Amino acid sequence: MRSRAVMALVVATAWSVGLLAASYTFTSTWKAPGTGPLNFAGKKVAALAITTDDGLRLSAEEALAREITARGPQGVAAYRLIPREELTDTILAVETLLYNVADAKLLWAGVSETTNPKDVGTFMKGLAAAVVKELQKQGLARKAPK
Repeated sequence: MRSRAVMALVVATAWSVGLLAASYTFTSTWKAPGTGPLNFAGKKVAALAITTDDGLRLSAEEALAREITARGPQGVAAYRLIPREELTDTILAVETLLYNVADAKLLWAGVSETTNPKDVGTFMKGLAAAVVKELQKQGLARKAPK
């Protein structure tokens, strides 16, 4: 990624046989001890979704980038920064990592699972919002201005 990127929001997404259902329950989350409210206003933040479905990857990354931008940083879809062949796939779960590249520090992690989504694009948009809501709940993200 570009050196101006201060953190990367990584969303690893994949499935094995079928698509999964729309459910935004986190099976686990993690926050670095001592990590408080984050302020990346005006700095670039990459949104990355890892999946074998390129359409899903693009729509998920764009949705995440819009959510990031709405809160002050400049959200950038990772497909604009990272070639497809540098990505690997995972199976059956969604993992989100909030990482401060400048300090080489993982700040927050969350894993969620779901079953049978009817529309993957709608699911990823909802998941992006659920990630932001969880970050707000833990005091790591501010609410978007109305």
